[in-house]
Amino acid sequence: MALQLDFETLRTAIKEDAAFRRICKLQPVGGKGDKIFPPTYPGERTNDLPRHVFEKRRIDGEDIWCVLVDSVQSQANRLEEALLAAADREGNGVGIHYFLTPQ
Repeated sequence: MALQLDFETLRTAIKEDAAFRRICKLQPVGGKGDKIFPPTYPGERTNDLPRHVFEKRRIDGEDIWCVLVDSVQSQANRLEEALLAAADREGNGVGIHYFLTPQ
């Protein structure tokens, strides 16, 4: 059964819940079977080549090395921007506050 995510459900979740989890199968923009281009990250030392990030995932009971396509930090940045934009559009703040702390 699919659940609906309306504004009130989102508002309640922001106040009471820790996270949302959604499982879905994704396809490349070019269609099924097309290439994807995972991000590359700088090497650890000055002259190291850029590299992909790999991590172990448990798939069908087996540990499999997988390339990281999207990081938690990247997802959080996009979601933060989307929530702030929604708060600005609605004009009601949705309980989102931004604090900058000096380093």
